Amino acid sequence: MRTRATLARSLVLAVGLPAATSGALQAQPLTEGDVPSRLQFNFGRAVAVDAAGGVHVAWLSGPTLDPANPGATLGQVFYRRSPDGGAHWEAPRPMTPTPFPFTGHPKVAAAGLHVYVVWHGVSEGTLRVFLAHSPDAGAHWEEPRLVSDNPGGVGTAWPSVAAWGDEVHVVWGDGRTGAAEIYLRSSPNGGHGWTPVRRVSCDDGRSSWTPSVAAEGATVHVAWSDSDTTPTPTAGPMTAAARARNVGKRSTTGAPPISAKPGRTRCASPPTRPGTLGRHGRRR
Repeated sequence: MRTRATLARSLVLAVGLPAATSGALQAQPLTEGDVPSRLQFNFGRAVAVDAAGGVHVAWLSGPTLDPANPGATLGQVFYRRSPDGGAHWEAPRPMTPTPFPFTGHPKVAAAGLHVYVVWHGVSEGTLRVFLAHSPDAGAHWEEPRLVSDNPGGVGTAWPSVAAWGDEVHVVWGDGRTGAAEIYLRSSPNGGHGWTPVRRVSCDDGRSSWTPSVAAEGATVHVAWSDSDTTPTPTAGPMTAAARARNVGKRSTTGAPPISAKPGRTRCASPPTRPGTLGRHGRRR
C-alpha cells in the first residue's frame, strides 16, 4: 500500500495489487472540491488496513487562512473507508464538525475491526489530543475522546497512534516541563478506559517532538526526534538526533512500565553523535 499526498486540490491513494498480479498501481483520488487536502510529517500512518481487508484513510482538509485570526489557519479532519480493499469508497466523513483554528494532522490505526483516528485540536483555548474509535471497521463511530492531560496554556501537537487487539496507544509531544517531551497513554479496551499518562522521553532540557509508536503483542515501541545540544564540526548546537525506546511489556492494566520508580523515567545516555539511533528502555 502506498500513499501520495499533494498540497494542491486532492489526496490520492495508490491501491496495491497482489504480488502475483502483474500491472500498474491504480491511483484513485479520495477528495473533491476546491479546498486543499494534505498529509503532513511522516511520523505516523495516515492509512491503515483492518482484519477484513478494509482500507482506512484520514487527512486534513485545508489548512486555509483564518480571516479572524491573522497567522492562524483553519483545518478540518476527514476520514474515508473502502470496505473492499480499495475497489469502492464510501463518502468522506468529517471527524471534526467544522474547520477550526490550529486543527492538526490526523493519523489512523486499525486492529481487528477496531479503527482509530487521532488529531490535535483546540479545547478551552489549548491544543489537546483527541481520539475517535470505530468498533466495526469504520461503519459507526463513537464520540471523540480527549486523550492528553496537558494543563491549560501548554499545547500538545503531532500525535501518533498504534493498535493491537483491543488495545490502543497514543503518543504526542507537549511542553509541560519547559522543553517539549514525549508522552504516552494506553487503553486496554478500545479507548473506553485509559491508563495514566506516562512520560517516555527524558526530561533533560532537550526538546523532543514528532513521536511515532508501534505495538506488537505485549510490547510497545516509541521513537521520536530530539535536539542534541552537543556542538559538532559540521552542525550547530541544536542538531536533531533520532531516539527510540522499547517501553517494555504491558502490565495487566495495559500500562507500559516506563518508569523505574513512580514519577521517574529511566533515561539512557544520548546518542554518541547527531543523527544516530539510540535504543534504550527496559523490559519487565
